[in-house]
Amino acid sequence: MVHFYLKTYIIHLFKKKVLIHPLFWGCLILFITAFFSTGYDFADEHFQILEIANYKAGNTTASTLPWEFHSQMRPGLQPAIAYTVIITCNLFNICNPFIISLFLRFLSAVIMVFTIFLLTKAFISYTSTQLSKNNLYLLSFFIWFLPYNFVRFSSENWSGMAFMLGIAFYLLNKGNKINYSFIFIGLLTGLSFVFRYQSAFMIIGLGLWMIIIGKESFKRILLFAGGNILAIIIGIIIDRWLYGVWILSFWNYFDLNILQDKVSEFGILPWWFYFENIFIKATPPIGLAIILSFLYFWYKHSGNIVSWITVPFVVTHLLIGHKELRFLYPLLLLLPYCFTVVYSDLQKSFKYKNLLQNMILKKIIYLLIGLNLFVLLVMCFKPADELISLYKCVYDRSLNKNSKMIIIGDENPFLRGGKKLLISFYKSKTLSFINIQNDSALNDSLLTSDNSYYFLAVKNFNVNHVNENHHLKITEIYKTYPTWVGKFNINNWMSRTNTWSLYEVRKIDE
Repeated sequence: MVHFYLKTYIIHLFKKKVLIHPLFWGCLILFITAFFSTGYDFADEHFQILEIANYKAGNTTASTLPWEFHSQMRPGLQPAIAYTVIITCNLFNICNPFIISLFLRFLSAVIMVFTIFLLTKAFISYTSTQLSKNNLYLLSFFIWFLPYNFVRFSSENWSGMAFMLGIAFYLLNKGNKINYSFIFIGLLTGLSFVFRYQSAFMIIGLGLWMIIIGKESFKRILLFAGGNILAIIIGIIIDRWLYGVWILSFWNYFDLNILQDKVSEFGILPWWFYFENIFIKATPPIGLAIILSFLYFWYKHSGNIVSWITVPFVVTHLLIGHKELRFLYPLLLLLPYCFTVVYSDLQKSFKYKNLLQNMILKKIIYLLIGLNLFVLLVMCFKPADELISLYKCVYDRSLNKNSKMIIIGDENPFLRGGKKLLISFYKSKTLSFINIQNDSALNDSLLTSDNSYYFLAVKNFNVNHVNENHHLKITEIYKTYPTWVGKFNINNWMSRTNTWSLYEVRKIDE
């Protein structure tokens, strides 16, 4: 009977074209990625948000936090969201950090779906050229690196979502006579600034477009500015909660990084870095398409709202010495629209229309689509951090018991980043560390307590006689990669990776 009703329901969904709609499959891809994309992509995603929220929840000390926290230069809004999720989960007796981080990725995915839905609808109503809604959905969810980035609980992702929601509401309500919607639009774009201060350049571009191209009334511009100021006030209040004093964290950020040029301590790169990195890291075919599409779009559609938003944002980042590709991630939501408009323009051109019909080019495009889908599938199931499985193994075994990790060498898998910051969020409170210089120092005298659980952590398979110690029983419980991978350690490549082996250590009964 259940089988019959399930089959009837699936047939009904097919008839309604729900199961063949790109939005349905896009949501599926996004939530699968959110489930499996454990850990963090960049250190700031973790240390500037989760560790700070973990500190406010009383699970770690301020001494473990990055220097930016002590300089009071980071916004408190995203840590406040993470803190709220942590406290709410704790109320329902959910204290597992891996489940909490999963909820945060699901939250990012839900808001992202809503953002893509509204932004797609807004761009179709805004653009005079007939755009395909399905193409916009397909590009939003099926370019291999987009779902991976769209589920991140990072400042870049949330800033991008807040700003693009503001753009969507603006375009959808542009003909509306209700002026007060501009407060809400300004609030959203202002929140994008509070999430990530560099978004100020997108807000400036949008404001100028509203005045020069959009011909918005002075009242609407004033209400838009008021919404942005309201968001900043909310940010200041939350910063007071975070730091315990009234501060302007965005001014501290500007003062330290720009006026005092502290940001240059993290490396200065040439202006072409972004072009080079986009070309390589997005894969050369897609990377080249991104660069050429935006250059073409800026030239041919200079009056488009997207050009006015993106040009000041990109140019500013080209001029700043310290560069990271993630700094441009708030613009990722605009990539499908840019691709779609450029493709639509090419179809209208007789010269390029014939080129697009070329059979050889079509076969190359089909091959690239196939490769893109293959990499997308890999990224759906790939953890963001290679050590997250180690943390989970240690957490599950050390929960509610006094545990010690004996580490051979000076490195510690729980100390990450250039500043060697402690991963407290994924660490059990009962876990402590013991460092020894080599495996010959491993003996039963290290196991001082019969009531403790002992781990042995070894990096890069650099253990020679672990199982030859006659006073200890050592059982392997985890490896970053299978043992057979070590047989292909050509040119000692494993020494340059964060590869760890984990063992359970017990005394042998006399």
